[in-house]
Amino acid sequence: MDLVINLLNREEVLIEKLVSRRICPSCDKNFNTANIHTEDGYIMKPLLPKGSDLMMDGLECDSCKGVKLVQRDDDKEHIIKGRLMVYDKQTRPILDFMKQRTQVIEYETKRGVEDYPKIKQLAEILLHIV
Repeated sequence: MDLVINLLNREEVLIEKLVSRRICPSCDKNFNTANIHTEDGYIMKPLLPKGSDLMMDGLECDSCKGVKLVQRDDDKEHIIKGRLMVYDKQTRPILDFMKQRTQVIEYETKRGVEDYPKIKQLAEILLHIV
């Protein structure tokens, strides 16, 4: 492995994003109702169906007209906190191990999907260097 990019979020931001995730039970398309703006620079807009806003009751999938979006069973706060504990116990040690063997870049994603082009560009640059 030549490169590991570890995407970071503050725990409370991560929980808010995951609790706010909605999916279409028909096509599995993902949406998100969280509208995050923090003093330390997190700005993550909701990812809503086209033509929708947060004030609408019962958001519907924009691909499957009439199908209401639902929250996944594993996107409940207590389950997310459990997954974060598993990450700390099982994944973080692997990351520490990898830091001794390859290049690990940690990138704090404060803009959600708007960060992806920067992350892709960073990976492409670093992979050409390695």
